[in-house]
Order: sequence, then structure tokens, then C-alpha cells
Amino acid sequence: MWNTPPEKVPFDPILVILAEGLRETQHPFNFVAREGFKDLLQTHNASEKAIEILPKLIIPIKNAIVLDNDEIFESGLNALVQLSDAVGSYLNAHIKIYLSIIDSKKIQRSSD
Repeated sequence: MWNTPPEKVPFDPILVILAEGLRETQHPFNFVAREGFKDLLQTHNASEKAIEILPKLIIPIKNAIVLDNDEIFESGLNALVQLSDAVGSYLNAHIKIYLSIIDSKKIQRSSD
């Protein structure tokens, strides 16, 4: 439940902080980060707002998917999908970063 309507929340810094929170393992912090990130990206004009701060979101999401924790990895991937839905092809310039990490994780899991 938001005290301020999500469409009035400034994406910079709130969405960036929520992206950084994707690495949290303790409840309720992990829940707030995941749900808040999703909620903001579903608001009216989320696309334009997210595109403006896209460079600030790349590293926090990368940091989540690189960790050796399945729950955090899944949260990071879900956030990446949600971000992709919001910004579309603007994410293409950064996708190589994510693909190399995902490929490394896939190779690591297949060798385990």
C-alpha cells in the first residue's frame, strides 16, 4: 500500500533504490523491493520515466542476478523482464551485460 499514489512517486531515486533492494534477503525488505519495483513500472508514463533513468537501473539489476542466491537471481530476472516490458528496445544497448551473466550461471548450474 502506497502513501503516495505510485504515479506521483519520483522514479529517481525511488525506482533506483528499489532496484538496489532486489539483493535483500530479509522480509519485508525483499518484498518491498520486488513489489515496489513492479508497481512503479506498471504506472501511467512509467516507460518515459524509466527510460530517463535506465543507466541507473542497469548495475543494481546486474548485481542481483550475479549473486549466488536463487531467490535473488529470480528477483533480478523478474525485474529485468518488467523493465524490458516498460522500456522496450531502449534496453537493447545493455542486454549483453545480462546475457553473459545468465549464460555463466547456466553453465555453472549444468556442471553442478
